[in-house]
Amino acid sequence: MKIKKLLGSDPINKYWLSATILYTGLVTFMSLKPADHTAEPSTVKEVFFNTLHVPGYAGMAFFCYFCLRALVVVESAKLARYAFWTAWGWGFFMEILQIFAPGRGFSLIDLCSNAIGAGGVVWVINSKKGKI
Repeated sequence: MKIKKLLGSDPINKYWLSATILYTGLVTFMSLKPADHTAEPSTVKEVFFNTLHVPGYAGMAFFCYFCLRALVVVESAKLARYAFWTAWGWGFFMEILQIFAPGRGFSLIDLCSNAIGAGGVVWVINSKKGKI
C-alpha cells in the first residue's frame, strides 16, 4: 500500500477528508447523546431507530471509501474492505462508549445493523468493480 502525498494539490482530496471527518462527528454525536427514555423495548420507535444504523453506517463506509481512495494507492476491492472495517470498527467503538452514556448500552443488534449498512456499500463497490 502506497500513501499519496497528503491532500496534495487536488481540492477533491480535501473535500473527501473534510466530509468524512464531519460525517464521523455527526455519527459520534448521534451515537453518544443521551437516549430518550420514552421508547419501551420492542416498540416501533425503537425498531425505527435501530434500522437507522443501516443507512448511517452505509454513509460512513461510503465516506471512508472515497477518503481512503483520495489518500491511498491500492486496488478498489481492498479499499472497499478497508472502508468496511473502518466503519464497522468505529461502530464497535461507539457501542463500547455507549456503555458509559446515560440511557445507552452495548447492542449486538446495532453492531449487526452497522455491518449490514457498511457491507452493502462494499457489495455495491465490488459489483461495480471499483468504477465508482
